Amino acid sequence: MTRRLELTSLLLAVLFLIVSQSDLSGYEVKLVERLEFAHSQEATLFPRDICITEDGLLLISDQHTGDVKIYSREGETLRLIGTIGGRETDNEEIQYPTYCFYNPNESKFGVIDFAKKKILLYDRVSKVDFKYIQTIDCPYLSDGILLIDSKLLISGFTLDSRNNSYDLYSIDLTSNQTTFLLPSYLKYGLKSPAEYKDKYHNSLAIKALGINGLFALRGDYIYFAWEGDLKIIKMDMETGREVPFKRADRKGSPYVRPSTSNYFPALLRGYEAKDTDIIRRAKTKMSLVRHIFTDAEHIYVVYEGPIVKKSGKESNFHLQIYSINGEFLADVPIPGQPDRPMYFDADQCLLYSLGKYPGTSEYSILKYLIHK
Repeated sequence: MTRRLELTSLLLAVLFLIVSQSDLSGYEVKLVERLEFAHSQEATLFPRDICITEDGLLLISDQHTGDVKIYSREGETLRLIGTIGGRETDNEEIQYPTYCFYNPNESKFGVIDFAKKKILLYDRVSKVDFKYIQTIDCPYLSDGILLIDSKLLISGFTLDSRNNSYDLYSIDLTSNQTTFLLPSYLKYGLKSPAEYKDKYHNSLAIKALGINGLFALRGDYIYFAWEGDLKIIKMDMETGREVPFKRADRKGSPYVRPSTSNYFPALLRGYEAKDTDIIRRAKTKMSLVRHIFTDAEHIYVVYEGPIVKKSGKESNFHLQIYSINGEFLADVPIPGQPDRPMYFDADQCLLYSLGKYPGTSEYSILKYLIHK
């Protein structure tokens, strides 16, 4: 009898362990469609970002050719029907395109040029005709841009007239007025600009962790996440003030904060020695935030790493799901082999990634449905 009770207790303990480590939230990221490029030369794409127009065209910034490619969908095939900019053009010349946006309400497209340290803006005058209209200087570069109500929101390092540093700001395209929104010290969880300058400004640790910040809009609020630490900061877009926001307990998530990773010292050594192999190996053992999206009820954060071997394949992209109030709901893997260029359709809860389908070496558009 005692032996039977011991076995029963052991079985219950094992079942509890399995259940506690499983995702019981009911959320799932399901790969529902794969769109292939029509021509083999698209395999030479060096994509950095993707956005989708209201009539379904895909705009992909291509660093290989220095332009933005325009694709239309024909069934499950994507066909190249035009380009924006390019190294052979004049005013709208693009050297090294990175992040981009498309605003359907204002029919405007924008792209960051890493080489020029500028943001190039275009008016969409017809289906595939995008006319260059304006250049915005971006001397410290940027990690993300978005246009809303003629205000260009920019995620990236900048300085005000008093030499205070910020990581999120906006430029009014009508008045050319700059509004500084997120002080750098808040991003790092510090108490003052002086503390930031003493501990972090130009430090090796920040260089190793990365400075990229991502943001998303919902109503009057901005949700900001830094790639070096999955801590969501909520801000009022009009006042530029931080809004009290629940700090989520991400129990059960495989997310590994870079600064607390056992591999962080190795990462620092790699940057100090300028050894790219050490840097690459260390970063595969920690997590880096890649995107943040919102819909009416949720906040979604995509992070990459640590790499986990599953059935001989590498799986390292995850989606964390929060309530709009910051309550942690789920952490689910993203199937297939997605890459960093992503676009989120909030109305249909669809995630698009320009990645590589398992078993292939060429890029495809992978379409995911996030559902419960």
